[in-house]
Amino acid sequence: MWTRVTRFQFPPGDVAHAEGELMRAVTSFRESHDVERIDVLVNRQTGVALAVSYWADYDAMRAASDDADEARAEVALEATGWVDRVEVFEVVERP
Repeated sequence: MWTRVTRFQFPPGDVAHAEGELMRAVTSFRESHDVERIDVLVNRQTGVALAVSYWADYDAMRAASDDADEARAEVALEATGWVDRVEVFEVVERP
């Protein structure tokens, strides 16, 4: 299993708006891609948000990369924020 973690930065006073934009993007993305799960985490005091997507395999995650880039750009534009970083991790499962 693989995960892609996106860290956004928004003005702290606009986190509610950013949350709405993130959830809209997540709903749309789930409908058109083979993603296992997407979690959205927000820190309302700092304006930081994380979007964590889980993928069954690397190829599925890679196939959605261009659309993910577009979705991130839209969220950042609509919510007056920016994408701080995007990182990919392999999920290590413990027995």
